[in-house]
Amino acid sequence: MLFRCLTVAAALLLALPVAARAHAGLLSSRPAAGDTLREAPARLVLRFTEPVEAGSSGIVLIGLSSRVTLTVARDPRDVAALVADLPPLAPGGYRVQWHTLSADGHTVGNSFVFFVAGAGGEVGPAPPEHPEERLVRPSIPRLAPVLRGTGVGALAALAGVLLLMVASRASAEARVRRVALALACAAALLLPAHALAWAAYARGAHGDAPLRHLLFETGPGHLEAARAGLALLALWALALARRPVLALAFAAVAVAATGLTGHSAAIHPAWTVPAKAIHVAAVAVWLGGLAVLYATARHGGDHRALAERVSTLSLAAVAALLVSGVVQTLLFAPSLAALARSGYGAVLALKLAGTAVLVALGARNRYRLLPRLPADDARAALRRAVGWELAVMSIVLLAAGLLAYVPVPRPDSPTHVTHAQTN
Repeated sequence: MLFRCLTVAAALLLALPVAARAHAGLLSSRPAAGDTLREAPARLVLRFTEPVEAGSSGIVLIGLSSRVTLTVARDPRDVAALVADLPPLAPGGYRVQWHTLSADGHTVGNSFVFFVAGAGGEVGPAPPEHPEERLVRPSIPRLAPVLRGTGVGALAALAGVLLLMVASRASAEARVRRVALALACAAALLLPAHALAWAAYARGAHGDAPLRHLLFETGPGHLEAARAGLALLALWALALARRPVLALAFAAVAVAATGLTGHSAAIHPAWTVPAKAIHVAAVAVWLGGLAVLYATARHGGDHRALAERVSTLSLAAVAALLVSGVVQTLLFAPSLAALARSGYGAVLALKLAGTAVLVALGARNRYRLLPRLPADDARAALRRAVGWELAVMSIVLLAAGLLAYVPVPRPDSPTHVTHAQTN
């Protein structure tokens, strides 16, 4: 049944038009790329494939012997357009370099040239594009992916543990509450730290854009700040208000908000946003169950009923992970061949390998260790196995954090586009 679902999903998604697989891009411009104008233009207009914000955008006009940073504003008649007044232009070729912040947190940039003809109609050469002049930094940050992977992992584990606490008396023990509190503290520290790391990295591509603007005046920043705030509210509800149900509500909303971040915010969001939310929710169920098992297995008692419940929930989570993962991958990649050749595909392969190890360990626990409970040797073996699962899960979460910062493969195109993933 699972294989049939995956096959049908793959067939439907591969049938979708490739043109929809894109981040924010330049749709048209005035002057247009390659235009030769008899009179120098007084204004530049850039129209994009999605709404953009002037404060998160930049345009530089480069001539053979000049370089001018333009003052950018959003067209009041078109939320997807930027406008900038041009200085007086002498005859010759000019290169326009632009960058803007995409809905998924990518900083996307490109350049094009236009020409102003002289009195006799002659046209001078266009300035070449030099790598050191590109506005967009294509490197991947070091700290932000780690903070994202660990922060989202702590949030997901918190949601899963709270779900078991609310639904099961057996897991509402003091040691499980301590685990939940530790996870709430971790999420409340790591997610705000990631928001700041994301803003600092985005600022590197946006020049002098203040962190306040990136965090509180852009779409990706709003989501980062909201998720961090929800993590803090979950900590308050658990530690001070002592209301696990309220803490679960805050954590669940934060998990759902994660579906709106990263690549899914810009590439087929109608499909990928719910798919990613389901993906993270499945991680929450799986990881929360492992955390509860690890916390309770060291103590005596018959934990077989709890272990069987966690095993059943984990099996359902694996199915949801696979289906939602296939949906996202097929929508993100223009083709499987492009995926295999990309850095995104390499990191995804690492994540899939870790998931396969987790499935193998879970199957061993379900069919070899659970039937032997509550024997002491079986309980000790189960705790060791769950410890290994948590270790492998940590690697998978770090790979997932890195995936959010690795550019997805793009269709082969003669137009050079540079971009840096920032969320």
